[in-house]
Amino acid sequence: MTPSHAVKKGVRYRYYVSHHLVSGKKTDTQSLRLQAPALEQLVRDRVGRMLADRATIMDAGSSTDRGARDQHRLAQLGQEAAARWPALETPDVRAALLAFVPRIDMHPDRVDVRVDRAGCRLG
Repeated sequence: MTPSHAVKKGVRYRYYVSHHLVSGKKTDTQSLRLQAPALEQLVRDRVGRMLADRATIMDAGSSTDRGARDQHRLAQLGQEAAARWPALETPDVRAALLAFVPRIDMHPDRVDVRVDRAGCRLG
């Protein structure tokens, strides 16, 4: 998806368009245009739920050499990050997403948020 915008009567409307629309290779099943605020809030909410979910955090930070104490600390850090997440300012959210969310795949029926284990710096 490519960020874009339109200005109508002095109001700027931000949205994301699929590459098929940008390149002119439009097809009914592959073309998407989504309002930026709605998509950004969806991704922000999804990442917040991931941070709050102990199993997801343990999986993202999994390592065969982590002991019980390290695993407990990792889960604790995830909970702390989840508590701070809703109050983060946009630049901080952007920095966090760039650090550990390398890809967001849009489909007509779902949004897939991929997390990079190496980018998860919780512990």
